[in-house]
Amino acid sequence: MALAGGPTRLSHAGDLPLAQETHAPVAHALVDGRVALRGSARELFSSPKSLLKLGLTVPLATQAMMQLRERGYAVRTSVLNEEEALSEIEALLDVQRI
Repeated sequence: MALAGGPTRLSHAGDLPLAQETHAPVAHALVDGRVALRGSARELFSSPKSLLKLGLTVPLATQAMMQLRERGYAVRTSVLNEEEALSEIEALLDVQRI
């Protein structure tokens, strides 16, 4: 199936970061068959607590960043993968060394 803008890919919540990696312009989070959230993968994960409230899961990297943020560390919670989380942690360590 394809739309005017290109091919359509259907995937489950665990694959939302894949939408970012494949440069999908729009991702939809469905709850009970209805669109609950719409935006890029980065936009959806910029507010992981909203996803969790809807009963959806977030990547482990995002969960780790949420835990660091809750402990007072200034990190982004909208990371989509381990590489982005590692960059956030490295930046945090660089700041703390100064």
